[in-house]
Amino acid sequence: MVEKPHSHRKFYVIVTIVLAICIGLAFFLSLGISAQNPPASLTEIQTPSSNQILGADESNNVTFALITEDEAIELATPLIQRYATENNRTIISINSKFYPIIPDINGSRGGLCLPEVLSLNLSIPETQQKISCFPEWSILATFDKVTGEFTVNSVPSNPQYWIYGYSVLIWADNGQIRYAEPQGID
Repeated sequence: MVEKPHSHRKFYVIVTIVLAICIGLAFFLSLGISAQNPPASLTEIQTPSSNQILGADESNNVTFALITEDEAIELATPLIQRYATENNRTIISINSKFYPIIPDINGSRGGLCLPEVLSLNLSIPETQQKISCFPEWSILATFDKVTGEFTVNSVPSNPQYWIYGYSVLIWADNGQIRYAEPQGID
């Protein structure tokens, strides 16, 4: 049997389409959104200012953000400053980003973790209902560049050479710090 020259091309087109559909479904699953139960409006979700309380679609277990941007930066700054001081680093900038819907895939807030949910073999809408989602602030401080002497193997002798900043993730509904670590290049 002789293969047609275009059969491989058709195969790759089909694989690409299936892959695009899977990525789209994974994206919507990560947001906690289903085609049957979309939020009222994603455009209504805004970054909370000093006097706002943020609400998201209640059917997806999203709570309210009570921590403002200024409060999140205030919570993160001592951790950032302590690391910078201990490691002789200068903070260049502190930036914040608000994420209204972050799935708690580790179950750190008391819900099921992602492997537990997946082991239940549920449909996509049922899976979305089992994973709790919460708003989150991401605070990233960037540090000055470190110059260092290079060893024989061309690796800087100062490990701080590889660290470019410090990241703090804060649950925006209760102010709990969920992650605080230096950021660098592996």
